[in-house]
Amino acid sequence: NQPERIARKRSEALARIRQIRNRRLERLDLQQVLAFAGYHPKGRTAAEVETEKKRLRDLPATIGSRGDLDAKDADEFDAYLPPELVDD
Repeated sequence: NQPERIARKRSEALARIRQIRNRRLERLDLQQVLAFAGYHPKGRTAAEVETEKKRLRDLPATIGSRGDLDAKDADEFDAYLPPELVDD
């Protein structure tokens, strides 16, 4: 049944997105520690890193409000990655 398959694929895509996001958040934790100590390799402040972390934490809700996971075809979910995570 296509609606059930879409629901399952949507759930799987969101789980995959969260995993990628969580890996990025872990890297940002280290960057934030370096920024607090004044040693961030790109000179970012701890506040700048925290702003990026908040954006990533809010990503699942952002995706939902944009309608990114409102596909009509279940196969569309396999290739979907939000632009915020493309470089990961």
